[in-house]
Amino acid sequence: MTLLNKISEILFLETAVAKNGFRIAVGMVLAASIAIVIHAENPYWAVFSVILMMQSTLGASLERGLLRLLGTFVGVALGYFLAGLVVNYEILYYLTVFLVITLANYLSLNSKYPYGFIVLGITVYIILAALLMNTQTTYQFAIWRGIEIAIGVVCGWIVMFFLFPVRASQQLEHTFKQNKQLTMQILSEAKKALHEQNYMDDGITYIHQLNKNIVKLRSLQSIIPKEIIQNEFKVIYFNAMTEAQLTQINFVKDIYLFVTEHKVGRRVVQQILNVDDIFDLFIELLNIEDQQQYLAQCHQIQILIDQSKKAWDTISDEDLNQYEVWENINFYSLLNSLQALLGVCEKESNIQNENYQLAQITKKAEKTKKSIFKTLLRYDVDFLKASIKVGLSSVIAIYIWSQTNWPIGIMGVISAFIIAIQKNIYDVQLQGELRFLGAMVGGAIGLACLYFFVYDFPVLILSLFIFGWIFGYLSSTESRYAYAALQANMALAITLVNGQSPLLTIEPAMQRVGGVLFGIAVAFLVARFIWPVHPKQLLKKLANKIFKLEKKIFDNILSTNKKIESTQLSQAISEYLNLLTTFKVYRHDDDNDLKQAILIRRILCRLSTIILTLSYKTDYSKAKVLANFYHVNLDQAHHAISELIDRLEYDGLTQQFKQTVMNVKEDISQMLNKIRSERLHMKVKKSPIDDGMSLFQLLEAYLRLLNSLLNTLAYNKKR
Repeated sequence: MTLLNKISEILFLETAVAKNGFRIAVGMVLAASIAIVIHAENPYWAVFSVILMMQSTLGASLERGLLRLLGTFVGVALGYFLAGLVVNYEILYYLTVFLVITLANYLSLNSKYPYGFIVLGITVYIILAALLMNTQTTYQFAIWRGIEIAIGVVCGWIVMFFLFPVRASQQLEHTFKQNKQLTMQILSEAKKALHEQNYMDDGITYIHQLNKNIVKLRSLQSIIPKEIIQNEFKVIYFNAMTEAQLTQINFVKDIYLFVTEHKVGRRVVQQILNVDDIFDLFIELLNIEDQQQYLAQCHQIQILIDQSKKAWDTISDEDLNQYEVWENINFYSLLNSLQALLGVCEKESNIQNENYQLAQITKKAEKTKKSIFKTLLRYDVDFLKASIKVGLSSVIAIYIWSQTNWPIGIMGVISAFIIAIQKNIYDVQLQGELRFLGAMVGGAIGLACLYFFVYDFPVLILSLFIFGWIFGYLSSTESRYAYAALQANMALAITLVNGQSPLLTIEPAMQRVGGVLFGIAVAFLVARFIWPVHPKQLLKKLANKIFKLEKKIFDNILSTNKKIESTQLSQAISEYLNLLTTFKVYRHDDDNDLKQAILIRRILCRLSTIILTLSYKTDYSKAKVLANFYHVNLDQAHHAISELIDRLEYDGLTQQFKQTVMNVKEDISQMLNKIRSERLHMKVKKSPIDDGMSLFQLLEAYLRLLNSLLNTLAYNKKR
């Protein structure tokens, strides 16, 4: 996109991002005007609130604003109370700072509402820091802090309600449609891969976009109940549709990865039965709006799938000898995956039905909710270590500031706290760089405006609006520099809305820049020398945690009353991918470390796709009956793979492990060969349930899981 197109997009509000930037600018001007009119002590705090609480949707902004208000008011009360207790006791003062920050950060990591606890911790921290400047004005500082935050939050809410309001439900509907388009493109690529021997894996781009949409769907899903009031049907509808789409995404990824990774089976597809028609019908299905036509198309797809299975089952021995056993098995596996995808498509259609929604409400009423206190008090040693590091950084920052009297104001200690929240040295460095870049750019623009328009208040407010709009737009994008743009907006606000009259002083801007530098220095000191945490260490811990989650889901397949909890797994994988991105940015490490991290990413993503698909579409009890009929020890095969997953570790992918995988694969292959041979030589069908479908479905998924491990290990060797 050219610069002119980008300017046009911003000026004419052509996109949601441009509109959000405009809303932020209007909110900044409104909050600044009110705060200045009432002679607030630090009016820029009101503008900060607008910048920090305004999100892309109305529901998210309402929630974030409410959390900011609650965190601030509770923090003001707690901070003032603690200030009175520790005012004359230096050791107790620093101990209190450490405990408050450590506890606030720990609760934020354990809570569904982390922002509220972060705001609470910052507020208490600021009030305790203000105690060092002037003990007589601490009460006044605390009161003004609450008022300024409330002004900003209310102004943000007003703007969100009346200026281009965007509901999470609208974004969900848009994401649903986008996912349909991506699904059609992926199915088209899968169809192409069936026929091309040297397929270039073009569909992986669409897979990456679907992975991003998974995170987006989860985020929007959590906002829906807070945005739609007294409409239980709507809440149930969007929750059910979101879960159905997440399942559909998993199946589509599974089909694409299966077709592209398993080269065998194409001759069966191309010569025995052409499945192109099934793919074409699926693509057409996703374009149909009318429910009756949609269901009719589903029925047509089901007929073709049944015909394909029947054709596969009636292959003569003479024809069968033309193909490898693997080719036949993989063809049958593809049909099973398409069958599972069809089931999800039919479920999406049923969700529109009011009786279905009513049934879901009844089920929801029967569930018992997990205690919020139990969640908050859950012990996690990694969370505790990270929180102690943040508490230590905060104490060191406030101690150095109090002893040296550096002219950085409170901004330095706040920056130390915010930057120290990052969990590893690379993220600390990246956060610090972006924070400093934003402070420099926003502060420089603000100072330039002061220099040229210092006695013209309306022009200064107009400058705040224009540059606030630009920085608001940039901070709303998905660019890696979005955080720098947000910091630039805050630096601009602190320069132009500093409460001085006339607006001649540059002290607030210099304090902002100096404070950011001070905070970076302290946080980096702790992260690098006192409590170093390398991304590689976190990648190892996170990967091992994901392997355990995958094993838990895999073992749950045996349960007759299985509950598939994929949210925690999806979040952990997203966290791993984000951490890997940071790892790539700062390539100070041996390339082998990066290669290993990428290898593990491939294993994590492929295993999760296969295991989740397996969990959704497999009936283990039915497969067990069939296994007994064919005298196959299915439990032994399942436990052998479970033990392999249990042995998966970040640094455990050795040659010995590869050999073990190959041995298990050989055992399961023999089971499949035995079943296939017996079924083909039966004059009449004797298997008791579904003629082997569920058993084949399970065993082929086991083999795919093992093949994914072997393919990834082979990929690593090539690299």
